[in-house]
Amino acid sequence: MENSQPQKLPILYILRLAFGQVILHRVALLQGCAAPLVAMAVASFPSQAMPMRLFGLVASMVGGVMLAVTCHRVLLLGPGSIPNKWGLYFAAREVRYIGYTLLLGLAGAGIFLPPVLITGKAGFNPLISGVVLVGMTVLLSYLSARVFLLLSGITVDVAWTLRAAWATSGRHGWRLVVLFFVAGFLVSIPTVIASGLFLFTGSYVAWLLGLPLKALSIYVVAVTAFAYLFVCPEHLRPERADGVDLLSERSSSFRGSF
Repeated sequence: MENSQPQKLPILYILRLAFGQVILHRVALLQGCAAPLVAMAVASFPSQAMPMRLFGLVASMVGGVMLAVTCHRVLLLGPGSIPNKWGLYFAAREVRYIGYTLLLGLAGAGIFLPPVLITGKAGFNPLISGVVLVGMTVLLSYLSARVFLLLSGITVDVAWTLRAAWATSGRHGWRLVVLFFVAGFLVSIPTVIASGLFLFTGSYVAWLLGLPLKALSIYVVAVTAFAYLFVCPEHLRPERADGVDLLSERSSSFRGSF
């Protein structure tokens, strides 16, 4: 069987595809992500009280996992793939997602922090410290892009290991970095603008007015989901319940595209 996977990750096509599919499934996504978005909103509530900050940390992690799982399943498997339309579920899949997230986060910190802390000591050459910081940031971005799609496989119950994710993302590494950077930048634009508009309001007012912007994170997750769809080996690609094959439908439009 011919492999329809493109030779190069089609950055622009994935950005457009993610936007179009989010709009198409907007009702299912907003309903399914309602609870996670509320949890993430609570997590960002401005408070200095330690109990509230700890609660916010847990709410942010749980909400982020539920959002990621719901978005991936709605977009890659179809709206009927989630247990209920409000996204109120948390099972072994979500626990596994959190476990791998923590594992990857600790591994990244172990790589990033030692050289940065060493070069950041008082008296160390500021130029060298800056070069090390930039270099470690670029390196960590590349490594994260190579292994991050493992989490996408977990959301759709695909038996894709960390080793397999690293191997299959090899030829797409730097394009994945660019793709995730552009998606994050596009989402951050309205957030930055809103922050400027809310600059002279109280912090609680700014928090309240910024709540609708939390929904923009759905687009970033959608970009990740379709990046996973393109990178994942053909025999492991998830099949949507409605039978739609986004790769075959538009294969002629993304081959060789930037």
